[in-house]
Parts: sequence; C-alpha cells; structure tokens
Amino acid sequence: ANGKAQKNKKGDAKRQSLLQAELLKTESECISILKLCLTIYLPAAKEKIAPPPIRENVDAIFGNIRELLAFHEDFYSQLQLALEVDDIAHCFVINADRLCQLYVEYCKGRERSTEIIANESEGYFAGVHLKKNAPQPLNSCLIWPVQRIPKYTMLLRELQDCSIGSAHSKSKLQEALKMVEDIPRKANDAIHLAMLQHSSVPRSELILQGQVILKNEKILPMQKNRERHCFLFETAAIICKKAESTKEYIPKYSISTRKMTWELSDGTISINGSGNRAVFKPLLKPDAEEWALRLKQVCSSAPGRYPSNESSPKKANTSNISTSSVPPPMNLFRSLPRPLKNKNSISDDFSLSKNSLEI
Repeated sequence: ANGKAQKNKKGDAKRQSLLQAELLKTESECISILKLCLTIYLPAAKEKIAPPPIRENVDAIFGNIRELLAFHEDFYSQLQLALEVDDIAHCFVINADRLCQLYVEYCKGRERSTEIIANESEGYFAGVHLKKNAPQPLNSCLIWPVQRIPKYTMLLRELQDCSIGSAHSKSKLQEALKMVEDIPRKANDAIHLAMLQHSSVPRSELILQGQVILKNEKILPMQKNRERHCFLFETAAIICKKAESTKEYIPKYSISTRKMTWELSDGTISINGSGNRAVFKPLLKPDAEEWALRLKQVCSSAPGRYPSNESSPKKANTSNISTSSVPPPMNLFRSLPRPLKNKNSISDDFSLSKNSLEI
C-alpha cells in the first residue's frame, strides 16, 4: 500500500511539473501573439493604403492590446520565479484585479472589432497576412486573449487535482481558481451593461443579469410570453426589451428593491413593487435558484428598506418561495368582491394602466 501511495505521489509530482511547464510555455506564446499584433497588423492599419474604416477605427479593432502585453510580460516574469504550486497560485491572486480589469475591457470591444474586420476591412488584413508572411492571421491573434482565461482555468483545475502540497497550497489554488473563473462572468455582465441605455443605469452595483421569458398574466389576448433581459442592481430590477436596429436594451419598467417582494415557484420568478409586477422564467444561466438567492440578498440589504414581516424564504413542499405573506397585487385584487353591474353603465371595461401593457 505504501509503495502504491509513493508511486501515485511521484506521478502527481511529474504531472504537476508538466503543468507548470505548460503554463510558462503558453504564457510565452501569448506574449508573442500580442507582439505580432502590435508590430505587424497595427502599423498596417495606420498606413494610407488601408481602407478608411480601418484607419478610423484602429483603437476599436485592437482595443487595449498594449496594456495586455505589458501585463503578460510582467506576469510571465513572476511565473518564472514561482517554483512551487502555492507560488503560482499567489501570482494569480495578487494579479487578479488587474487581470480582470484588462480582460473585461478587452472583451467589451470584441464584437465591434470583429464586425469592422469582417464587414469593413475589404480583405485588407488578409493581404497583410500574406504580404508579411505573418505566422497567424489577425482574427486568430485577436482571439488569443479571449482564450487565455479558459486556459488559465483549465491549468489551475488540473494543478488542483494533482496538488501534493500542503492544505495552505490547496487553499491558495482554490482562491486563484475562483478569481479566474469569475472573470468571464464579469466580462459578460460588462458587455450587456454597456448595451443598456446609459440614462437608465442606476448608480448602484450590478448584481445579476440575464435573458428571461416574461410570463406575466395575460391581460389581453394579444399578449404572449416574450423574451426580455432583466438587470438586477442593488437598488432596482429593470426589465428591458432589446431593440433590433441598435441592439440596445430599452427599459420598459423598473422595480425598486426598497419595496420589492418576490416569489419562486416551479422555476418561475415573480417580483412585485413600485406599482409593477414581473413574472419570468430564466432562459439560460443564471437559473431560477440563482435569481432567488440574489433577490434575497438584495432585498435584505436594500437601503431604506421598509420594515416588514418578511421571513427568510425556504422551499416548501409546494415548491414555492416567497418573501412576503401578503398575496401579490393581482391575487389581492381578485379576492375583492365584484361590484354589482349598473344597468345604466355603457361599458364594463377596465382602463388598463400603461405599466400593465408596456412590458
């Protein structure tokens, strides 16, 4: 048994050494690719023979490539000095904020960069690739930074699996992995937040965002389930519709977290407040459980939250979760006795509020 344990330990040590070498090798390759962008493709984009849309959009095409190169050169120097696993983990931990900031900024501009190269470059960069005999085309170079984060995640996970260090080393690796895994989510949040009408962005932190299918009770026959985008900030939840022409998120209404109540039932979220009601089902991730968790956190810590008899939501056998014993506004309305019809009345129709229709 001891012999087998020793053999496994040696195997893990060898694998760990190979992973450390792979990390250094790919980091060096990343630096070479970024330098290729700056020494061949960026100068070519500024030449007089380049199409006007290219010359006018150099910053949009290349983003913060210079800052990324400076970061990776410094990071590579640190990794070369990291002899142990906890040293590698420490490199990631102390650089996590800067790494996240740079990559979120880069990813925000990727869609626009891709559009310019595909639709407005007139094949110019393909010609540069052939003329300069560059190792890789521009599109491949520009995707490298985006692929770097998943590569870090994979290598850190594998190091964690074969780690033979102390509990402290494993804890450091876990911390580093969590920080790196969080970068794609933050980048995705930043991309969608940039598409929200600027005047509608609350001055508070974005907690969660995602595509949802609106399932509000059908007041009119023409109303159907609709795809929307929901932003949950510290101070409000905003339901938006995406404009096809501008790809901008147009807010339809918001619900303040200060007076918000919410409910989770069978994978569907209901939120009420500010005279509005939204019932939706998450289309992709984050799922309904994640929305419920974040809503609970936001509502419990909302500034100026009025006192209530809310209790911590727990799943019941009915699979319902609610933050309030008070029924939703529509259910409360339906519980009231119906008025007797007036014979002299010319219409029994209700006048629907704008908030009920424009969602």
